[in-house]
This record gives sequence, C-alpha cells and structure tokens, in this order.
Amino acid sequence: MSRVWPIICQFGVGGLLCIVGIVCGLRGRYLDLSLARDRRFMVIFAAGFIGLLVLAAVFTFLAPHLPEGATP
Repeated sequence: MSRVWPIICQFGVGGLLCIVGIVCGLRGRYLDLSLARDRRFMVIFAAGFIGLLVLAAVFTFLAPHLPEGATP
C-alpha cells in the first residue's frame, strides 16, 4: 500500500479538484462544449491525465519487477 497511496492522493484528489474546476468553468461559461476548440481541449486534457496515470502506474508497479538487463 505504500506504493498505492501516493497515486491515490495525486490522481484521486487531484482528479476531484480537476472535476470541480471543470464544472466551475462550465457553469461560469468559461468553457463552452458547443465550441470545437473547447471540446478538443477537454479531450486532450483527459487524455493527458489518463496518460500520466498509466505512466505512473507503469513506473510504480511494473518497472521495479523487470529483470536486470531487460533494458538495452
């Protein structure tokens, strides 16, 4: 669990704060999902969040168990 808690804190709490910010941006009409550029921004933003989560998970759970000399 010592490896899991930092990921939960970083991506769980950070994700919740991000959702609050997005909801505030939508309610305040800073973001308008009827515009293509705002929809594209949201897709890129979500893909970046998921990409960083996957990268953190790979380096946390998979990379430490690779055998020595597995990398060139």
